[in-house]
Amino acid sequence: PVFYAERSIWHVHFRISGTTGHGSLLHKNTTGQKLRYLVDKLMDMRAVEEKKLENNPHFTIGDVTTINLTMINGGVQDNVVPPMINVGFDIRIALDLDHKFLNVEVDPQICPGGTDSKYLRSVGIPAFGYSPMPNTKILLHGHDEYLGAETYLRGIEIYTKIITNVANVE
Repeated sequence: PVFYAERSIWHVHFRISGTTGHGSLLHKNTTGQKLRYLVDKLMDMRAVEEKKLENNPHFTIGDVTTINLTMINGGVQDNVVPPMINVGFDIRIALDLDHKFLNVEVDPQICPGGTDSKYLRSVGIPAFGYSPMPNTKILLHGHDEYLGAETYLRGIEIYTKIITNVANVE
């Protein structure tokens, strides 16, 4: 066969932290609970892709997004709830992956300035830019640069949620 395109390869690693303690207790907010949530979400996405492959006789594996848990490690000893678990997934993203599949709205834009993302991309690491200032006039580095208080405070809320979720995989 002759190929004209390929899926995007993402090797995604999660470092999940949680409450540690003795294994005989029912601690809240543990790494196991967070791991289960993450794995369930990704395996649900995988199941949708498996159905696509099963239901379309013209599809090959290259036409769907594949998601596989490939690495997992952590733990201290058998009777201790681990404070940290590391997991890795091999995700191969199909060319026609719709952002709705990820339950997000996308309004793609080109960044008006430069960012450090170009350095990540130059070594093969996918990078996306993000700004918590929607519908804001671009005044960056201008002599009259300002940001409305409401936009600024909303940005703090957004980054707090992003950092908390990325750090805790909740």
